[in-house]
Amino acid sequence: MHRAMLYITRKFPPSVGGMELLAYDVYTHVSRFREVSLLANRRGNRHLIPFLIRAVLYVVLRGHRFSHIHIGDGLLAPLVIISRLFSRSKVSITVHGLDITYENRLYQWIIPRSVARANRVVCISRAARDECVARGIPDARCVVIPCGISEESLQSSSLSMEDLSRGRGFSWKGKRVLFSVGRLVRRKGYEWFVRAVMPKLGPEHLYLIAGTGPERENIEAAIADTEQHERVKLLGPISEDEKFGFYRWAQLFLMPNIRVAGDMEGFGITLIEAAVHGLPSVATNIEGIRDAVLDGETGYLVEEGDADAFAERIRSCRLQRERITEEALGAFSWDRVVLKYLEVFD
Repeated sequence: MHRAMLYITRKFPPSVGGMELLAYDVYTHVSRFREVSLLANRRGNRHLIPFLIRAVLYVVLRGHRFSHIHIGDGLLAPLVIISRLFSRSKVSITVHGLDITYENRLYQWIIPRSVARANRVVCISRAARDECVARGIPDARCVVIPCGISEESLQSSSLSMEDLSRGRGFSWKGKRVLFSVGRLVRRKGYEWFVRAVMPKLGPEHLYLIAGTGPERENIEAAIADTEQHERVKLLGPISEDEKFGFYRWAQLFLMPNIRVAGDMEGFGITLIEAAVHGLPSVATNIEGIRDAVLDGETGYLVEEGDADAFAERIRSCRLQRERITEEALGAFSWDRVVLKYLEVFD
C-alpha cells in the first residue's frame, strides 16, 4: 500500500487557464488510484507569494509524511531541492514550456538546476523535453506525457448559431467559419494570419478570434490595414458554454503560431478540446503543437510562415467530425494518460 503523495500546484481552479485545467485533471484522475494530498493556490497570481511561503513551510514540516511529492511547474522548481532536503520522498515535476524557457538570467541560473534535481521530469510535449535537455537536465529523467482529455469534456452546448452571433456583428449565413480561442499574445500568430493568409482566402471565410491579451491592438491594426472588418472579428472573452458552441458550429479550428524568443507553446490543449468535439484543426508544425495534432487524422500541420500552405489546407480540409472525435479520444483519453502518470508516481 502506497503512502499518500503530495501534489503542489500554483495554478488551480477556479482560476482559468491551460495549466489550471491540467493540474485539476492530473489531481482528479490520479486520485482514483492513489491517496493524494493537494496543496494548491486557488486564488491566482496575486496570491502567489503567500502561497510560496506556505508551500515551503508545508514541505519543511510535513514533507516526510509522503512517499512522493509532485511539483506542478518549473517556477516552483526550488521546492524540488527543499523536498529532497527535508524528506525522503521521491520528487517529480511537470515542465510546460515557458516555465523552462523564460528569458531571465537569474531565472535560468536557478530553475533548470532545480528541475535537474528531481527524480523524474514530466514534460507535456517533446518540445518541452528538448528545452529541458538543452538546459542540462538529463534526458533519462525526462518523460513525455501529453495533456489529456476526458469524455466529460464532450459538453454539448445548447447555444444556437444565432445565440453565438447576437450582438457580435457577424452572420453565419453562407460562411465557412474559422475559429481560434486563446490569449492574444504574439506567439499565437493571429496578426500574421490576418495579414498573410486571410487575403488568400475567398469571401466565404469568416475568422472569429476569442480571447484577450496585449496583442489586441496589433491584430486590430492588421484588420484595418487589410480592410477585413467584415471577415475577421475579435470576440473578446467568451464563456465555456460559448466556446463549446463555437467548437460545435465552426468549420475549422486554427492555431497559426509563430516562434517567439523566450516563449513557446508547450502543448496546445485547445487543439484536443476542439478535436474531441469533432472540429478539425489547421496549425503550425512547431513546438508542442506537433504533439497535439494527429496530422491527417484530427487536423493538419503546416510549416511556420507558409501562408500558401495554410490557405490550401483551409480550403481543402474535409475530415469527418465523428472520426476526429474517435482519434482524439483514442490518443488523449485520460483513461490512458493517467497510467503514464501512475508510472512516474510509483
